[in-house]
Amino acid sequence: MGLAGLIIYALPSLLPPIGMSLLFCSLRPRVVMWQHAALLTMMAAVGLIVAINETLSLFHALARENVVIAWSLFSIVSLCAWLARRRPEPQTHSSLWPAGLFSRLVAITTIVILLTLLVIAITCTPNNWDSMSYHMARVSHWIQQRSIEHFPTQIGRQVFMPPLAEWIILHTMLLSGGDHLANVVQWSALGGCLISTSWIARQLGSSKSGATITLVFCLTIPMAILQATSTQNDLVNALFISSFVALGMHYTFGRQSENRRPMLLAIPSGLMLGFCLLTKGTAFIFVPPFAVMFATGLFGSRGWRAIFPVGLIAILSASVVGGHLLRNYNTCGQILGPGKEAPDQPFAWKYTNDLHSWQAVASNLLRDVSLQLGAPRLNHLTGILLVDAQLADWCARLGLECDPRPHNERVRDHVMAWHETLGIDPNHPMITWEGSVYEVDVRWNNEDIAASPMHTLLATGTLMLLPFARLRKRRLVFAYACCVAAMLVLFAGVLRWQVWHCRLMLPILVMLAPLAGTLLEYGCPRVLSRLFMILLLVAAIPCVINNETRPIFGHAPGERPAGMFSHGSIFTRTDEKNMFRTRDLESAYNAVLDEVERRQCKAIGLHTSIDDWEYPLWAMIRRRGMNVHIEHIDVTNETKSLTNHPAFRNFHPDVTVRLFGGVSIEP
Repeated sequence: MGLAGLIIYALPSLLPPIGMSLLFCSLRPRVVMWQHAALLTMMAAVGLIVAINETLSLFHALARENVVIAWSLFSIVSLCAWLARRRPEPQTHSSLWPAGLFSRLVAITTIVILLTLLVIAITCTPNNWDSMSYHMARVSHWIQQRSIEHFPTQIGRQVFMPPLAEWIILHTMLLSGGDHLANVVQWSALGGCLISTSWIARQLGSSKSGATITLVFCLTIPMAILQATSTQNDLVNALFISSFVALGMHYTFGRQSENRRPMLLAIPSGLMLGFCLLTKGTAFIFVPPFAVMFATGLFGSRGWRAIFPVGLIAILSASVVGGHLLRNYNTCGQILGPGKEAPDQPFAWKYTNDLHSWQAVASNLLRDVSLQLGAPRLNHLTGILLVDAQLADWCARLGLECDPRPHNERVRDHVMAWHETLGIDPNHPMITWEGSVYEVDVRWNNEDIAASPMHTLLATGTLMLLPFARLRKRRLVFAYACCVAAMLVLFAGVLRWQVWHCRLMLPILVMLAPLAGTLLEYGCPRVLSRLFMILLLVAAIPCVINNETRPIFGHAPGERPAGMFSHGSIFTRTDEKNMFRTRDLESAYNAVLDEVERRQCKAIGLHTSIDDWEYPLWAMIRRRGMNVHIEHIDVTNETKSLTNHPAFRNFHPDVTVRLFGGVSIEP
């Protein structure tokens, strides 16, 4: 297929943004805040995805043509709603474009950062480790079987983990015919987080100035920037959590002047709660504090009548997540899955703590927060040789350490000293990921472990302003701050410490953004708050252009590149070379597929461990235009029972591909 044919084939991928744009335009006149209309539009689109996937999977009809029809109908309905919109009642609407020179400069900078990240997301094929092992691999299985039903796999996360982020990726792949829009899901989630958190800030009593601070805080979180061009799901998780909180605050504490039927306003909160629980398991930890706050507010203001909206919210959320939980229960007897990476092996890699004491919680709190204090490497920030050399020279003149290891070791030593005071081992096996040793990592631009020291320190400093700031809604701000603190405490109390917790803590940082924006507006001079925003925006540049796995320029230290983009840049590498940036396996996968083609095999049996790179096999088969059926064999975990299902019982591979201990064809 030529370039023109590929473009025509990918045209259906424009249906979701067209339909959502029309729906937003039809909803905008009906609400005061444009953020409200945006979140309702997103809710409708995601709800459609859930409905399509669950319904079509019943008939094994989750195929491109049916998804195109569904999104076409959505666009037509949105167009009709836009054409039929009535003249709104006179009311003051919030403006999309900010007033004031500084706010407009911030808006322009935000647009530039988002557009840069969008180019990276579209240019670079998915290459994150978890994406290779389960995020993208599970999507490929769903496309093959035309259903989201569970399937036998040695990589249990492919079926047991909440799937909503990957369901959205599934639609981008079905509509576009490839994976170059897969990264756009997380990029869109970053944009959505900016919308939801800025609305939360306004509901906490902030003006547009506080909302701008909130936007900058959220936009410049290093982990958010790094993940915005990947196919992980932490940003999507943060989006749904922040959207649930924004809609819940509107329903619980708003004046309800926009609708005379307040029960209807509970519907978005219920659906968004379901989306949270269907995206990532950590939502079951992060959501309860806010759910309790909303329930308390509803019963406090409405008395026993609050049972009706609370019940409606519970029913709607259960209807969204119920299908996945039921599939988990039917497969392993537990609605949340086995709770371990490899329950059939000596090292089970259990997710939750086995020790429950205040010392255990304090230990995890110290270790989790210390991960966010890791320093960057100052002599390789941008990946541009001349710029990095100049930065190193300035650091030397100012007496700054370019190597972050001494700083990170000092942080670690302080935490270890606190553990001696607590009387608990910093690597206690009952609260630490099996095989892990406590450390503060130095890979500041890695999307799995990047720290956010500036945001952590800034948020801590702003919380000290809480007793003194002249807040418009002090009780609500205090309750919100308690909920965010509860998120962190529950996170430490439930989950074992692991070096990747910076990634899992992203929703906490996102939820801190409205709090920081509100407190900085009312408790800090405007000049100082603007200085903080400038520092955050400048500090975000390295994460935008020098992502460890997706760098724009890619100059290595000591390299003498011939042009602007070195051989390490995503713009000078093929899709396969970008995919295998962190593992030199391209030739091994090509050799295996060459042999499969030579033998004219039509069925491949996969022999894997619990964390092997499966997706490259699917991606390279698709790009070669091969018609091959792939299933896991020799499965030993809970999904083994699925091998007796009629869809898998008669599978007989022509060849077996081993993905652990190297990539090879088994004799």
